Amino acid sequence: APPSGAAAVAGLPVLTPANAPPRGAPPMAVSAGSERPLSEPELSARDANDGSVALFRYSSDGDNRGYIFWLGTTGYTRAFENPHALGRLRVTSSGMAMGDEATLVARRRCPCWTEDRVGANVCVDLGRNRCMALTHVTLCHGNPAAGHDLTGLAVEGYDTVAQQWMDLLGGRAAAVRSAHGVGTLELAPPPDARFRHIRLRSAAPHQDGSHSLQLCAIELYGSLFKVG
Repeated sequence: APPSGAAAVAGLPVLTPANAPPRGAPPMAVSAGSERPLSEPELSARDANDGSVALFRYSSDGDNRGYIFWLGTTGYTRAFENPHALGRLRVTSSGMAMGDEATLVARRRCPCWTEDRVGANVCVDLGRNRCMALTHVTLCHGNPAAGHDLTGLAVEGYDTVAQQWMDLLGGRAAAVRSAHGVGTLELAPPPDARFRHIRLRSAAPHQDGSHSLQLCAIELYGSLFKVG
């Protein structure tokens, strides 16, 4: 089961035109009859008309169009801050050997990996009032040395009805290269599946023979929905 006791995600503050978007952020537009500017993901969700509140479309690695960046910049209105530290999401793990859980959403290359144990994992909890229909996840390898490719990686979402973790790779193999390589995985979740908890897990030994999950950055793409 996913970690329990996670607090609700802190709400995004009201966005005002006076707040300049950070460098590299997609454009924003002011909604009709309101001073609140809508970010590109919010405009995309409005056009999709599927009940989502934001739509994060992957275009390229480091495109600044993912959910973690959007959340940490308060909808592209300020410089990035770690959303785990802000209480806007929660990252947990099976145990860290280098770095800490917050590092995984800090958007920087640095040594970071879990303890070497069977089933080693990290989990992103979006909070009680949010879930995502995922399309892609971008990962950065946490080891600065070569020879540690992640070759036994699983990406999973927790199904609260079935009370089990669901494979999001559609049975396909996935790998993230060292040293500090960046890789984006196209996901194949079950139709209409939305998840609050997203888990990355060592499903088999990696290139170096360990089960250590060597990651330093995670970015998520897809449609964001509010719950309740």
